[in-house]
Amino acid sequence: NLHLFAGALEEWPSEGERLGKAPDKNDPNVLVLRGSLESPCFLDDAVSRKLEAMPEGRILYVEPGMYYVGEVMWHLPSHTGIYLEGGAVIRGGLVCDHREDIRIWGRGMIYQGHLERFSRNITAEGLMFVNPPHYTVYAGDSQDIILRGIKSFSCEGWSDGLDMMSCQRVLVEDCFLRTSDDCIAIYGSRWDNRGDSRDITVRRTAVWADVAHPLMIGTHGDHENEGDVIEHILYEDVDILEHHEFQSGYLGAMAINAGDKNTVRHVTYRNIRVEAFEHGKLLDVQVKYNPDYNPAPGRRIEDIVFENIHGQSGTGEEPSVIAGYSQEYGVDGVIIAGLYRDGKKVQSLEEANIRVGKYARQ
Repeated sequence: NLHLFAGALEEWPSEGERLGKAPDKNDPNVLVLRGSLESPCFLDDAVSRKLEAMPEGRILYVEPGMYYVGEVMWHLPSHTGIYLEGGAVIRGGLVCDHREDIRIWGRGMIYQGHLERFSRNITAEGLMFVNPPHYTVYAGDSQDIILRGIKSFSCEGWSDGLDMMSCQRVLVEDCFLRTSDDCIAIYGSRWDNRGDSRDITVRRTAVWADVAHPLMIGTHGDHENEGDVIEHILYEDVDILEHHEFQSGYLGAMAINAGDKNTVRHVTYRNIRVEAFEHGKLLDVQVKYNPDYNPAPGRRIEDIVFENIHGQSGTGEEPSVIAGYSQEYGVDGVIIAGLYRDGKKVQSLEEANIRVGKYARQ
């Protein structure tokens, strides 16, 4: 497929939190990196030392060319901006680990992925990611993250798009994600990331899952203790372009699958457009135990709103499901306020092709 992206000119004026135009290469606090396709440069400790010798607020300006990360993953210093000019290609991952106040923006391309762990106040804007071996962006145990204008294409197994584990205050907007696994996933604890996830907004974004879920919440949590709380999540003005999954446990264009003793609550899907997909479910809201990933079932799902959802009829749609796991671990308070199929408002759960299973209560 040919994908054409039209965005604002880089000369736009600053708009609120937007990073705006390219930095001035003559600024004494800007380090310019010059590469070429014939003679690639390396992003390594030597570049990091130069940046760290500059005052905070420093910027690395990456001109067009091919750049290789010296040891696959380049650890960025705090209080730093990285600008990738159009035509700049970085092969390797960028890591923000126990860092703060980092901005990465421009029209360049990253040939791998982006990692944010135990960090805060991180912004990535305008970048394109191609063939990340795992996540496009892995945000773990981090706060105050902005992901804006990200374009991603992945083809490997488990190559998710934007995954957030134990994160708070995250904004995702104006993104396009075509991924071979979940496009956007929000979890509690996983690996060495510990804690709840809350206050996450996804808006003005298009998602295209080659397999698995376009939008996913809830699988992983602190099963060794009392689980986590995943709450105050908003998906707004989102286009779901494809859902193509045949494994019965992984269906759902909009999926909340609470496992690992998690509680998922206060989630809103508003103004969502779902194109006709090849195979899957429109929505899947279940407290469940998935033996592949969950040592324990989830606890609860509460206060979920589907508002102004527009879907198109496809040939491979299975019935949507709302169901709990047990009398104790149930689903409470799912509100559907305006569900449309092929432009016509549906008037019943049967017409919406939604099945309400056990342990789901209004």
